[in-house]
Amino acid sequence: MFQSIHTGFPVLDNIILILFVCLIASLIILCFLFVVSIFVFRSTFIPPKEFKRGKTTNKWLVYKKEQDEYLKEFDNLDKEEIFIKGYKSKLAHGYFIKSNTNSKKVVIFAHGWKSHGLNDYICGGMFLHRHNYNVLIIDQYAHGQSEGKYISFGKFDKENVKCWINYINDLFDNDCEIYLMGMSMGSSTVLWLANENLKNVRGLIGDSGYYNGYDLALYFIERRIKFLPSIVAFLTRLIAIVICKFDIKKCDLKKSMMYSKYPILFIHGDKDDFVPTSHSINAYNDCTSKKEIVLFEDANHIISGLKYPLKYESCIVNFIEKY
Repeated sequence: MFQSIHTGFPVLDNIILILFVCLIASLIILCFLFVVSIFVFRSTFIPPKEFKRGKTTNKWLVYKKEQDEYLKEFDNLDKEEIFIKGYKSKLAHGYFIKSNTNSKKVVIFAHGWKSHGLNDYICGGMFLHRHNYNVLIIDQYAHGQSEGKYISFGKFDKENVKCWINYINDLFDNDCEIYLMGMSMGSSTVLWLANENLKNVRGLIGDSGYYNGYDLALYFIERRIKFLPSIVAFLTRLIAIVICKFDIKKCDLKKSMMYSKYPILFIHGDKDDFVPTSHSINAYNDCTSKKEIVLFEDANHIISGLKYPLKYESCIVNFIEKY
């Protein structure tokens, strides 16, 4: 198939052959890594085709009874389904639960990666409307019933949140106190806004958020792929830049924390195997505004509200009432 190359110098011939074999091997490895990176990209940045009610993975089955009860309670709530124009005029979806009192406090609740508003609300937000807060439960960009093609790890989601803040201010004629609460990716979404001027926002609550999107992606990849994971992460990042039009490495909270304008409550389980607890600790350490952190013992990812419902509710309600 290939014509032999002869220079007349056996040693040089051998060097050329070795270099040729190495080149072919490198190309094969690179192609393999690229194919793996495409798979990682699809599993990371493409939202599910269907968003189910309730969480069904093994760690959540322990709390199936609680989830079923909360779903039934949610279905019976008096709530309004809302669609607004969000980032780049794409529709953003949410549910608004109006307080039974004249409360001016409004909690905007943002869910996590590949979830939707209802699913995460029943895991850590059901007590909010019971305390007669107004609650807006949103579907993040490209999740649930909100439009969008790719998961943006907070990049486009935070623009939608700003649209929701404007919606709430209009609804209450600017006479309200807004608190942004998020779980997992929703946590990072709202914390990313900490250094921006947000009308009537009084505080931020982040449960199990990541500090840097790329670091988290690398953590995922290193757990699943043992062969050159850093190269797979780099290639996946390049694919996302080309296709999704944003750089996951810039999904970073450092600047927001260094110049934060709002009180922040950080929450994390100390046995989180999805987003390491160190992400919240690093964000807390870098935060320059008023701050609190609560770590829940033996709690996995965003499960603190179901594992320790009274303590979880207490720390969040106390924070909201304080600020």
